[in-house]
This record gives sequence, structure tokens and C-alpha cells, in this order.
Amino acid sequence: MSCALCGLPTPQPPVQANGRDYCCTGCSEVARLLGTMSEPEVAAAATVEARDDPAVQGQEAYFHVDGMHCASCERLISLVASRVDGVLAVHASYATATAKVVFDPERIDAAGLGRRLSAAGYRFRPRGEAAPEYDERADLLRMLAGGCLASAVMMLSFVFVYPLHAGWVEAQDYAAIGWLAFELAPNALFVLTTVQVGYVGWPILRGAATALRVRGLNMDVLLALAIASAYAYSVFQLRHDPLDLYFDVAAGVVAVVTIGRFLERGAREAALREIGRFLNAVPARACVVRGGDCFFCDADELMPGDRVVVREGQAIPADGTITDGAGAVDESLLTGEPFPAERQRGDRVLGGAVLREGHIEVDVGDQVRSRMADLAKLLWNAQARTGAAPG
Repeated sequence: MSCALCGLPTPQPPVQANGRDYCCTGCSEVARLLGTMSEPEVAAAATVEARDDPAVQGQEAYFHVDGMHCASCERLISLVASRVDGVLAVHASYATATAKVVFDPERIDAAGLGRRLSAAGYRFRPRGEAAPEYDERADLLRMLAGGCLASAVMMLSFVFVYPLHAGWVEAQDYAAIGWLAFELAPNALFVLTTVQVGYVGWPILRGAATALRVRGLNMDVLLALAIASAYAYSVFQLRHDPLDLYFDVAAGVVAVVTIGRFLERGAREAALREIGRFLNAVPARACVVRGGDCFFCDADELMPGDRVVVREGQAIPADGTITDGAGAVDESLLTGEPFPAERQRGDRVLGGAVLREGHIEVDVGDQVRSRMADLAKLLWNAQARTGAAPG
């Protein structure tokens, strides 16, 4: 059973709406919205992402998006955003599961923005919120199965197929074990490769199908073409020349790609954890002394001339000059210096650095800036603008 919108196989049970089956909430909502929207609304939704340019004036918010299932989810986010009052621009990336939203803070606040965009079945997590733990067991099982199945296919091919292809033996040389060479071995290769392609290679085939659905091409399309060609030719040859088979090609490509992607995912997860550590180093709140009063506010609400109180273990919310106190400041994320440096009255400190010892007050100066926040913004923009890779 396939999705009524994107054509991907549906889970069991499928997501049902209006008498149709869908693979995810995203596809069902896209279908519903497209069915209820007028042509001008559809056009507006199609261009909401294009409005993300320097001419758009508004406050920016960055979110992790949980629940993106396929490329249709990007369209759904644009459709939902086009109906939210106060949203000026949005750019969602299925590849990185992130979204950048430009909004008018006078018409909607950041907290309300996350709630409104989450109404379509996704979860918009602010950039400072921890991500759910990744469970690698399913991918590990798929990788191990792929390696074992490919090994079995290669072993049978080395014994019965490769010698014939290399010209070392003739078909009649297998006459004494004809039932094994011409019946059992080819059928075993067929069964093993079918499981390899259908189960282990399913993410590749799904990625290729999704790319073709949105009229795009990616690496999965190339891989699926090679796998399907080798597999289809070998299935045809089972009834004509049972030793002129290329099941090993299909099984080998699937195994190599699956193992490579598993290892790549591990490396990427580790890299993302480090990036997350960097991004989350920017404090969201600050203790401010303003007009003789001391209170907490969002770091984005700091004003020129504010003095910020930083205690031991806290991150400095903005660049500035120490006006009172002294302490050991850890700037390792910014400068690479492994040891905290002593800072005292009159010294400059960088936003995002951590006060390891002491107690200081920092004057943010005539312009509120944070080097860490600037670098984090660049990283978030890079993630949000990563081209979507369907599948």
C-alpha cells in the first residue's frame, strides 16, 4: 500500500484522512491543505520560502524539526507558515531537519511561533533544547544483515559463477554436480539477493523513489539504477543461463553503501554533537543591571549600555568590558586556548566564554554583540540552507 500523495509505502497502520492512506502526518496535511486552499493561497505558500532574502525585515528564529519524514514535509511547513499571521519568511531543510523562520515580533512571539508551526504534527524545538537520543539498533541490524548476506552471495559466486566468467572452467565441467551448480546455487543467490535488495537496500530504493517523485536526481537514483539493472538481468537469466548471473553486483553495492552510510552516520552524529555544544554555548538568559535594578531577561533583549552580572560557571551573554570583579574565563570554544585566562577590570571578554572562577560585571558597550552568537548564526544559516536530499 502506497501513500496517496508521495507514493512511498505506508506504515501499518497507515495515517488515514478523508478515506485515503498516507505515509505520514505531513503528507496527509499537505493533501488536506492543497484541497482547501485557493489558487492565490497556494501561490503564496509556494513563494513563502522565496521571500527569505535580505530585504525581509524581522526577527529570526531557528528550530530543530522532529518528525520530517519525506520531501513533502518541506512543502507542508511552507503551507502552514503561509497561514500564520506574522511569519515573513521560512526556509526548512529536510536534509538537516532544521528550519529558519523570519517573523514580525509585534504580531507573534517566538514561543507562539513554535506552537503554531507544530500544529501540523511536527515538533519545533528551539535551538537550545536537547535532541532526542538516536537509537542506532535498527541501522546496526540492517548493516550486519547486509554484510552477512553479501558475504554469502560472494562465496557462492566465487565457487560457481566467477570461474565460468573467467574462462577457467566450462559449463560441462559442472555436470557431476549439475543439480547443485545449475539449480540450488542460482536459486540460493536469487533468494539471498532478494532479501538483500528488499530489506537492506530499502532506504536506497525509497530515496530514489522520493527523488523521482519530486522530479529530482540524487545519488540514490544512480545506486538504485545499478542495483535494479544487475538484479533484473540476473532474474531473467535464471531461466536461460543460470550461471550468467550478477546477483553479486547488486548485493555488493547494497552492502558497501549500507555499511558506508552507517559509519558516516556515526561520524556525523559525533560532529553534530560538537556543533550542538558550540551552538548551545550561547546563553539564552542574562542577569542585567539597568537603572539600578537587577533582573533576568532574554539575551536577545540586551540593550546598549547594559551591565551584565556573570557568576561562576555561567556563560557571558555578550562581548564587553569588565567593570567590576575578576575571574578565570574559559574561551576555548572561541580561541582554542585550553586553559582559562585571568581577566580583571578593564579587560575585554567575549560572548559565549564561560566564567570558571570568580564574579564579574560586564558592560556591553554602545553596541550589543556576541562573537559566539555571530558564529552560531552562521552555522544555523548553513544548516537551514543545506539543500534537501529527498529520501
